[in-house]
Amino acid sequence: MFRHKVFLFFIMLLVFVPTLAASGCGTVFSLLPDQGTGSVPVDPTPAAEGMTVRLYFPDLTAQLVLAEDRELVVQGISVAEAVVAALLEGPEADYLQRAFPAGSRVISVEITGRVVYVNLSEEARGQGGSAEMAALRSLVLTLTELETVDRVQLLIEGRSVVSFGEFAGPVGRDEVYDPLVSPEIVAESGRIKVFLPRGNRVKAGPAPGGTSTVMGRLELYGIAGVPDGKLIYELTLNGERVVEGSATTNQMDWGTFFESVTLPEGVYGDAVLRIYPESRGDGGPVAAVEIPLTVEKPRVVAESKQIKVYSPAPGSVVSGGFELHGVAQVYEGTVSYDLTIDGVPVLQDFTTAHDFDWGIFRKAVKLPAGKRGEAVLRLYSESAEDGSPMFIVEIPLTIQ
Repeated sequence: MFRHKVFLFFIMLLVFVPTLAASGCGTVFSLLPDQGTGSVPVDPTPAAEGMTVRLYFPDLTAQLVLAEDRELVVQGISVAEAVVAALLEGPEADYLQRAFPAGSRVISVEITGRVVYVNLSEEARGQGGSAEMAALRSLVLTLTELETVDRVQLLIEGRSVVSFGEFAGPVGRDEVYDPLVSPEIVAESGRIKVFLPRGNRVKAGPAPGGTSTVMGRLELYGIAGVPDGKLIYELTLNGERVVEGSATTNQMDWGTFFESVTLPEGVYGDAVLRIYPESRGDGGPVAAVEIPLTVEKPRVVAESKQIKVYSPAPGSVVSGGFELHGVAQVYEGTVSYDLTIDGVPVLQDFTTAHDFDWGIFRKAVKLPAGKRGEAVLRLYSESAEDGSPMFIVEIPLTIQ
């Protein structure tokens, strides 16, 4: 009889212990939503070989989030957990800073479906301001580089943190990605990193590893850590200097610079852009960045009587955003535009031409997150009498 009771006791243990473990008594499963399927989170298959991963870190101002490639050897833990651990270690580059404060620890990293739940220690909280959004953006952009991840949920000590960019639920890449905030470095020297918005499919240059095309205007965008924050730029065409000027960073230690330069009329062909700081000794160039460009005569791709558009071209496939570029002769130089996707209005704004008499307008337009489909971009001038649209240009686009 005694042996029979013992046998029944062990049977009951086998039935009830797994149930208690899954109920959330101090386990990571309590961090995950109840899917109602009875399934448990699935870790990605641990890898034992070396791999190259792309991590994202804020710049020193916490206004930008830039990529840094890292070699990792992953063994005994999931790839996702190894990537988060590497992110918490901080960047190698001196123009980047930690995404999360020193001392932040990984409690758990779990994947269910294509959502990764990252549970960090209390030390990861408390940065405030733009630093919190930069931290969330760094984490989401880093983990969504993995093929197994679409969305990221950040938890602090097992709880969601609404203050991180005011996102309460899982966050996708398109919700935090901005081509101006997370640009790709396309050319560099020791103390200068040059980039332009990533994801813009309009030819705007410069581009990595090749010659880019610019039309009408040249945008200089990057970060630099140079004496007095001052940079010199010059554009040479057929050996002749056709453009020169200076730009200044917003702080001395790896500050951001941005300069929009209107190119002279009639200057077309293969050119070289040079950006450099001047030597404090003799004033000569130091560690110049050289970027090959082709200056192309703008081509009108769509027009009305008073508005001529250079980009985007009708039928273009765009993702994330596009460049609105053209010339106009309209009331107060104001060119209004709106965008409908599958017949639904999703965007309405305006840009201003630099001159009322066929002035140039140019603007980087960011698309609303998660919007895809067949779209129509409409440009027009508002009537001075009743505000009705005039000189309408319609451009069909495909938003991916």
